[in-house]
Amino acid sequence: MSSIHKDPFVDTESIIDNESIVETLVDDTSNTTTSAVGPFPSTFTISFKKAFLPFAYYITPGDSFSPDLEPLMGIAINWGILGKPLLTLYERFDKNSAKLGIVRYSGVLGKHSMIELPAKGSGEQHDGSDDDENHSSDAEKVQLRMKIGFPACRFEFTMPVASEKGTRDERFEWRGSKGAEVKELEAWKYGFKLVRLDSDEVTSSSSNGEVVAAAAWPGKMSLTQLAKFKFLGSAERGELGEMWAVMAVMSFLRIMQIHAEGR
Repeated sequence: MSSIHKDPFVDTESIIDNESIVETLVDDTSNTTTSAVGPFPSTFTISFKKAFLPFAYYITPGDSFSPDLEPLMGIAINWGILGKPLLTLYERFDKNSAKLGIVRYSGVLGKHSMIELPAKGSGEQHDGSDDDENHSSDAEKVQLRMKIGFPACRFEFTMPVASEKGTRDERFEWRGSKGAEVKELEAWKYGFKLVRLDSDEVTSSSSNGEVVAAAAWPGKMSLTQLAKFKFLGSAERGELGEMWAVMAVMSFLRIMQIHAEGR
């Protein structure tokens, strides 16, 4: 994975306010409108900006990077501090804004990851720290399981999604891919696709499920763009729900972190 920035995340201390996310988001670099999936644009870039020390990593709308494009969400990481979250995604580019998701170790030797998804409306503002008391006890906890395999690991999670009878638990799996969904992310050569294993809908590039998201790294090392993410199919149509959308993004951010750790 030589094309991946070796240290794609650090804890961000200096981040600025950004306007609330609306139902449609406009990418100023291309004058195109991007639809929203939960709190996210349907397509977005995980970007890097060396504004202050430590470095800042964040989400920007669309598939291109501009130093003048305002970040939408901030990403913070704690390395090697026991009891602290591994990764935190904030609703805005502001450490006092609500936390959309938190990642912690799970399983023997931290092989798996536990992703906490705060219940909507469980707490709008925080004091900027990562302490547990600032995180809702009502959080949905979903385990991201790493499945060792060749040529690449797979990552699976199970969570409830909307159905005709209310909700039902479904399985989803991130798989390494160079398939059609990844190739459609222009100039991005290798990545992952997220497959909805229990769906009746089958995507041509996945014979046993529907591909509901794709994410990829750039073909060449970039100091500003780390990855591109796109919702697809029923996910892009908003059928899987807002909490599922957060889980999909959080799980990919964790996969990026695992690859940066060389695992």
